[in-house]
Amino acid sequence: MYFANLKDNIQDLKKHYGFTDKDFLKYFGLSFDELMEIQSDDDVRYGNLVEKSVFLTEPFRDADAEERLKLIIEILHVEKGLSYQTIAIYAQLEETELIDYSSGTKELTYEQKFNSCSRLTLLDAFLNNCLNWS
Repeated sequence: MYFANLKDNIQDLKKHYGFTDKDFLKYFGLSFDELMEIQSDDDVRYGNLVEKSVFLTEPFRDADAEERLKLIIEILHVEKGLSYQTIAIYAQLEETELIDYSSGTKELTYEQKFNSCSRLTLLDAFLNNCLNWS
């Protein structure tokens, strides 16, 4: 089982994702050095900070474009309850193309994957952030 490590994630954000103190202050409310001093046992903010660091690092580790696109299709269909027809329309694909791609029986071109992933990621972000009113 993998356990998230705040210090490792913060160091990754600085080293691999180019985060500056300005970025850390904006997204975490603390500088890099302040984040590196946080101890899980004695700081009530620890859980929230770990969660933010995980969201900014884990989705981008070891996942290729194939996996990301198939995952976003699954999230939109299973978790958000959108039909394959609706997802296909947003992805600018035929419904059969989307279903066949998701099941692994058909490939998409690079352009189709890029376009679909971009559009569906934006749709998911919009559904999460703008339409979560219930």
